[in-house]
Amino acid sequence: MRKAIFLVLFLSIVAAPSTAQTSAGKSTERPLVFGSYESFEKPLRLPDDVLDLLLADVSRDQYFQAALQEHPQKDRNNYFSAAKVHLADLSETDYVIEGNLPLAGADHGWFWVVRAKTADKPAIVLFDGTTELELLQSRHGGFRDIRTVWSMGPSHIEEYFQFNGVNYVLAKKVER
Repeated sequence: MRKAIFLVLFLSIVAAPSTAQTSAGKSTERPLVFGSYESFEKPLRLPDDVLDLLLADVSRDQYFQAALQEHPQKDRNNYFSAAKVHLADLSETDYVIEGNLPLAGADHGWFWVVRAKTADKPAIVLFDGTTELELLQSRHGGFRDIRTVWSMGPSHIEEYFQFNGVNYVLAKKVER
């Protein structure tokens, strides 16, 4: 009996914070970090409208155009690793997307943050070349703030982005 009571108390203490929500439906999620293939544990197939948006964005860059021509994929999803996230609240599904080779740099990855539905179509709200992207708990405009980190050798750059109602804008840059 004591073990059962202890188990119930233990589980309620451990599980409660991970499922907590505010009364407004906003999650109290922990920061989410992306920047390695471990960040995208389960392959996620992106919807066609998101893939169309990404490939249209990529096609504006000559480097990416050449890379796509040199490395054609039968399945457009193979160009990306993606995770579903909630930038504002749990009712909206958004995506953090990292480019896979050839849509990646030698010393960093290419990241897109996409709101799945903005006026009934997806929208890129942030694009950055970096080694790590983190969704923070802090918020501006109702959306989670984003921190990116690029490190190579002695160089280290952290950038903090905040949502301005339309997309993410650079709020702070720290170089070491």
